[in-house]
Amino acid sequence: MKAIVEGPGGGQIVSGGDLEITLVVRMPEAGTGALFLGVSEGTATPVFVLRRPLQFGATEIRIKSTMRHLPLFKGRYSLWVGMRSRGNTRRYISWQPVANFDVYGPMPAKAPNGVMVLSPVHVEADWEVD
Repeated sequence: MKAIVEGPGGGQIVSGGDLEITLVVRMPEAGTGALFLGVSEGTATPVFVLRRPLQFGATEIRIKSTMRHLPLFKGRYSLWVGMRSRGNTRRYISWQPVANFDVYGPMPAKAPNGVMVLSPVHVEADWEVD
């Protein structure tokens, strides 16, 4: 498997920008299943997961995904990939990290003491204080 993770046109990956993922996978047999992409801060517990149903032949397949408005703070992340057959009866690709990438942008705000933030999600916000 080959995985490329980059910003638009091969540029930097930026908070709130697009993230382009290109996978090249050689399938030993034809089938139907679902591809899963996840992004984590290094562990197998992802910040988010995407799912895409697929039909494929016994060949090399190229899959491209563009994630719009990437909701991540500045930091180092891992791309995880897995693929299962329809009905979850067969695992074509085990859930595994395939690439690391850096996101450039704002740092997360420090939470109040005793408050745990579960994921590094960046949310754009406008504020008004009268």
